Amino acid sequence: MHWRVTLISIAVQFSLATVTAAEEAQTATAPDGRAMTAKLAGAHYGQALGAIEVCPGATLTNSGKALETSYSGAARESFMAAAASVYQSWRKVRRCADTLDPNPCKIILDESCAAAAAEIGPRGRVLPGLVDFSAP
Repeated sequence: MHWRVTLISIAVQFSLATVTAAEEAQTATAPDGRAMTAKLAGAHYGQALGAIEVCPGATLTNSGKALETSYSGAARESFMAAAASVYQSWRKVRRCADTLDPNPCKIILDESCAAAAAEIGPRGRVLPGLVDFSAP
């Protein structure tokens, strides 16, 4: 049950990445050329930071490193707050421990890594190229 709560927590972090009109005006160009709000980009940057700690063979790309410097002022604050929130959810996933049945922890780690690869990996559907996933 605990692993389901953790998985839901990560999903909620992204759903809470709603954007106000003021934040929407503060956009930068994502690595794939699309305009992206600081809050949403920060959420995916936090996802990338979590993935490189949790997922075997995951590394932050130059595009991922450059994303953090794409915003300034209030937009950067929004970016960093969203990144920190999502990153903390990944840290909870990494600390998952169920002594009675370790399988749910492995499942949540595997599913989280698969979602990150599909969203921010080299061919990601949301923000491609933030993280590279090579064989460990």
